[in-house]
Parts: sequence; structure tokens; C-alpha cells
Amino acid sequence: MVNRNASEEDAYRQACDEYHAIRARTETAQRIAEEEALHHGAQPAISWTEIGLNKEEEALNSSRDILRAREEVYARVCACVAAGPRESGSC
Repeated sequence: MVNRNASEEDAYRQACDEYHAIRARTETAQRIAEEEALHHGAQPAISWTEIGLNKEEEALNSSRDILRAREEVYARVCACVAAGPRESGSC
């Protein structure tokens, strides 16, 4: 809706009101669509936040595995050094 006689402030206010009304209708329609989909057996999609958290957890688990392997190698090296040069033939 265009009002050529409106001040810039009034036009801005009207544009904001129209934007918020459209956004409210869109969000309401989206919520209704999601509820209907769930009602008909659809599984909710995983959110981007959950995807990111899952990736982060995978990376942390990988880091833990690497750290454990390094600790095992370090423990073996320390055992070989402590055993001395004569008994360290298998090190």
C-alpha cells in the first residue's frame, strides 16, 4: 500500500507494520505446517545447532582417542627409558 503524501517517518512506520504482519502470518503458517506434519507422522528435522553440536562431539571424541594413543606411547617410552639400555631391546 503506497501513500505518496506520507512523511518519511510515517512511511517507515507503515513499512515496519506491514513487514511484521507478513512475518507473523508466515511464522504462524510455518508452525501450523510443522504441527500438521508431526500429526501425520513426520519426524522433526535436526536443527543446525544440533548438527554443529554433533560435529563438535565427534571432534572431541577423536581428540580423546588421539590423546589416549599419545599417552600410551609416552608410557611405553618412559618404561623403556627406565629399564635402561640393556633391557630395552624390545623398545
